[in-house]
Parts: sequence; C-alpha cells; structure tokens
Amino acid sequence: MSKEAIVEKIISDAHLKADSIIAEANAKADEIIAKAAEECKEYLYSTKSETDRMVLDVDARSKTVAELDAKKLTLAAKTKVLDVVYERVLENLRNLDEKTYSDLIFAMLDNAKDGDVVTISQREKDIVTE
Repeated sequence: MSKEAIVEKIISDAHLKADSIIAEANAKADEIIAKAAEECKEYLYSTKSETDRMVLDVDARSKTVAELDAKKLTLAAKTKVLDVVYERVLENLRNLDEKTYSDLIFAMLDNAKDGDVVTISQREKDIVTE
C-alpha cells in the first residue's frame, strides 16, 4: 500500500467513524428530546389537573362565602323587621288606656303558673296591688 492509499484509508475510516459518532449522537439527542417532551407532557397534565382542582376549590369557597353573605343579609333584614315590630308593639302597649292595660296585666298574671316569679315594673306597681 502506498502512502497515499494509507492516508486515504485513514481519512475514509475517520469519515466512517465520524459519521458513526454523528449518527449515534443524533440518536442520543433524539432520545433525550423525546424523554424531555414526555416529561413536559406529564408536567403539563399534572399541572393542569392541579390547576383544575384549585379552580374548583376556589369556586366552591366563593359559593360558600356568597351563601354565608346572603344568610347574613337575610338575618340582618329579619332582625331589623323584628326590631321594628317589637318597637311598635312596645309603643302600642305604652299607649294603651289604663283599663285595657290593667286587663292585659291581669290576664298575663292569670296565665302565670304556681311558683313563677312575677316582677312588677314601676308603671304597673299602682295597677297590681296583690
């Protein structure tokens, strides 16, 4: 073999070896890329699943808070109505004539059971003498 043939052989072998290394590197790169793509896909699905769960939790909490706020508003409205009713009843009781008021007090005393303690207010002390 001549020098040139040996050099050609070395260069040819080097090209074959380089092509082999490049092919192996490309295959390894494709494998790494495929694995990374799969990991990204898994991460995306797990993140989406977690995000969906969090959205449902926030939605549920928002509904609960809204329901509680509605109940508070309803309770406040009912309380206000009762306050007005009690105020009007008290005003009506205070405006009763003495005879009607006296009859009411004695009717309530008749309904008292034995052993009940009856407290008489300053206003009723002249009406109830027993």
